[in-house]
Amino acid sequence: MKKFIVSLCAVFTAFSLCGCSVNAVNKSDSLYDRGMGIIEKMDSMAESQDYISLFTGEGSITDKIKSMGEGDYSAPKAVYKITITNAELDNYLQGDVKPNLSEELQKEVRKKVVASIPTYINAMNGAETLAASSIITTGDSFLSDESTYQIYFYLYDGEYSAAVVFMPNDEGIVNATGVFITNEALNEVKSPENMAQWLMDYANLIDCEIEEMTK
Repeated sequence: MKKFIVSLCAVFTAFSLCGCSVNAVNKSDSLYDRGMGIIEKMDSMAESQDYISLFTGEGSITDKIKSMGEGDYSAPKAVYKITITNAELDNYLQGDVKPNLSEELQKEVRKKVVASIPTYINAMNGAETLAASSIITTGDSFLSDESTYQIYFYLYDGEYSAAVVFMPNDEGIVNATGVFITNEALNEVKSPENMAQWLMDYANLIDCEIEEMTK
C-alpha cells in the first residue's frame, strides 16, 4: 500500500500544467447530481459502524471515518467543476515519457494522473487520513456523452469536503469516483480565482478550466 501511494504521488508530482481559466455555470448539470448522489452514499458508509468494522478495527482510523460521517453534506456552500482535456494532459506528457509510450498507454497514464488527484491531496494529511478516506470511497458508472476528464469539488463548512472524479471511457461509459478530502486551505476558497490558486498550490494542477456551479 505504501509503495502504491508513493508511486501514485510521484507520477502526479512529476507533471505540471499551466493557465487555469474560470467561468460560472448553472448547477443543473447531470454530473453535479451524480456527484451529490455519490457523496450521499459515502456519508451513509461513514455513519455505519457495521460497514466500518468490515474494513478496519483500528481505533484512530475508525474515529476519522466517524468524523467524516458527522458532516452535513446535503447542501455544499460551493461547487467547482474542473475540466482537463486530453490536449492539456498531452502537453505534459512530452519529453522522455511520451515517445516511449503507445497511444493506449498514454491514455492509461492520463487516467491515472487525473484519478490520483484526491489521493494526492489526502496523502498530505498522513496515512490515517488516506486509509480512512479510501474505506468509504465509492463510485458509479453510467452512460453519458461527456468526453473530458472532470473533477467536481464540493466544498462544505467543517473539516471535510468532497471530490468526485468523472472519467470518460469507451462506448459512452463514464466512471465516477467520490472521495472525502481534507485540507485547511480549501476551507478558505471563496471564488474561482481562489480555487485556481489552491489547485496550483496543493494539487500541482494549473492548466485546466474552472467553472463555479451557481445556485
